[in-house]
Amino acid sequence: MRCLHALPLLALLVGCESSPTAPPARYTPAQIDRGRYLVNSVAYCGFCHTAMYPDGTREQSRLLAGIDCIIDRPAPGQTRANPDDGYGCLSFTNLTNDATGIGERTDEELKAATFDGVRHDGTAVSTVHPYYLYALYSEPDRDAVVAYMRSLPPVELPTRREPPWTTAPLISVVTDAQLPTPSPAYPEHEAATRGRYLAAIAACSWCHTPTYPSTDPRAATDVIQRDRIYQGGRGLRALSSLGYRPGMIALDPPVSPAMWSTATVFSTNLTPDPGTGLGSYSAADFTRVMHEGKDPAGKYSCAAAHGDPTSISASLTDGDVLDLYHYFRSLPPATRPVPSTCEAFK
Repeated sequence: MRCLHALPLLALLVGCESSPTAPPARYTPAQIDRGRYLVNSVAYCGFCHTAMYPDGTREQSRLLAGIDCIIDRPAPGQTRANPDDGYGCLSFTNLTNDATGIGERTDEELKAATFDGVRHDGTAVSTVHPYYLYALYSEPDRDAVVAYMRSLPPVELPTRREPPWTTAPLISVVTDAQLPTPSPAYPEHEAATRGRYLAAIAACSWCHTPTYPSTDPRAATDVIQRDRIYQGGRGLRALSSLGYRPGMIALDPPVSPAMWSTATVFSTNLTPDPGTGLGSYSAADFTRVMHEGKDPAGKYSCAAAHGDPTSISASLTDGDVLDLYHYFRSLPPATRPVPSTCEAFK
């Protein structure tokens, strides 16, 4: 399974002057702690915004400092002698309070980019960043995310902004009404309701929802089918040419065939269907796959989000994992067979 979340805060807003390491006094320690958990465990922004060593571990000295030019994407119809000359870069933005990061941006500008997909200049953030899912963050949690980001020490790491042909116009956000609702008859309804919010802000639907192919050549990702949220089956390929461990970075179709491995992993159906979903999972089974990356048979998951004890969901609290379990168990079962290609990532 993969609960992303998150994928990235891609191509946010690059500032022009550094901010002090200490966050402004208006933020409380409780807000910063909540934001730290949201950024590092729930949304796991570091999945995209922290560089990795070849063995897959993160460079903690550059936590959330971004990655420059992870994909070089030419304009439609463009031919170049050097397809990797940096002319069409997609980058993961430096989120620290440095001149090369978010130092000059106001709190409201950060919120607009992160949760609404609108930069300070009014242009749209790339759809690689799932702002249309992060729009479901509550106002207190939005404040907490910004509070934590303001506490990050500045790291100098310039990241190039993507060119116009890689950024589609704003897409409509997923609304609360479009999210599946726990059955009132479900025994652990309160826990399931908490899990519903957590699954939404963790952007579990980004991976665990089938997609329609995007009709806009500027879109970096496909469009999720909002009537099939959490039913799984989204096909993802893994970047293999940037020194990353297979499966660690995944997007939709290959931007350039040379940039991708040949294997595709399909996300799990999270509904409680007994044959194609999580119907046979106990709470302990679900906790194990979230915290250890192992399925009920003891095999490692192939998805980057749940592939090992250092992956995205490993640091979620036991209570939050249990709430997620109850939420997914409370949904109507949907029969959706998902191909298994995990061996390609072993």
